[in-house]
Amino acid sequence: MEAATRDGLETLVARAERLAAGPDPLDALTEWMREAVVHFSTFRGLVGILARSMYDEGTPSHAMCAAMHRSGADLLRAAQAAGRVRPDLTPEELFDLLSGAA
Repeated sequence: MEAATRDGLETLVARAERLAAGPDPLDALTEWMREAVVHFSTFRGLVGILARSMYDEGTPSHAMCAAMHRSGADLLRAAQAAGRVRPDLTPEELFDLLSGAA
């Protein structure tokens, strides 16, 4: 289960990199958010089981989770810099929104 979750996070990181190269940062962020919600929804009942490995520093899952968070934060900042997203939305709030939607 941990490997499947980690693979999904790796996919989100790669997808963020591809989307960031597009012309509209808001479209990139929106598309990535849709994919993130789908991923999070898939594993929502396993949070207790996966939390230890995802947040235990030094594990491959922790590193991938941190990379996924950086990817989402980078997309958010790009959309904010383009004036497409309000500047006071934090990456933490973005992930709260994604978790709530999932």
